[in-house]
Amino acid sequence: MILALALAAVSAAARSAHAQSFTEGFNNVSMLTGDDWVLQNLSAPLGTSGWYQGQTDQFTTFMGPANSFISADFQNGSGIATISNWLISPQRTFSDGDTISFFTRTDIGPVAFPDRLQLRLSRSGASTDVGATSTSWNDFDELLLDINPDYLTGGPNSYPTSWMQFEVTLSGLGLPTPGRFAFRYFVENGGPAGTRSNVIGIDTVVYTAVPEPSTLGLLAMAVPFIGRRRRHRR
Repeated sequence: MILALALAAVSAAARSAHAQSFTEGFNNVSMLTGDDWVLQNLSAPLGTSGWYQGQTDQFTTFMGPANSFISADFQNGSGIATISNWLISPQRTFSDGDTISFFTRTDIGPVAFPDRLQLRLSRSGASTDVGATSTSWNDFDELLLDINPDYLTGGPNSYPTSWMQFEVTLSGLGLPTPGRFAFRYFVENGGPAGTRSNVIGIDTVVYTAVPEPSTLGLLAMAVPFIGRRRRHRR
């Protein structure tokens, strides 16, 4: 009986984790809001562009149709700007051990204008509150990853100029926690008249949820029973 309950619980947890997990390839950026993604540009001064469908005259996708990635660029701001353009994921219930992976890159121009990208986490359920200014983050107060915070123009720690995968494993959450993660194209002294910001692409975002630890504990309890049944059959 314990074995059956444990296996049933593990099976249910696996189905739940599978339902939580998702892959976004950005084949159609215009459909993102219908899938609970939120796009918000808080750059100051505000520019003429936000997040948009990848353009093959910049570079081509990592995987799939040539333009199946999402982009942001220096025109998110105007003049000399602090660019802060948010791409917020659908709500999920996060657990320790969950992973977020994605591919990103920038272009190679005649002059190096360094780019930067942050990955942030909110534990505030369905909230998409990132504040109202170019420097605020409000509920998205946990910085999971910061790509090129020193605005390097070359070298191993600069923004990659070919598709590179990044992966973060969530930890320190304790109990399962509802919330969202967000990409933030964040560049100080950016914009058309700034010395930073060019263009970035993001492709193949994969969020992988793991079964809850309590369910895995049930399976561990069942292991001795599995062993005894096998010995009995001999």
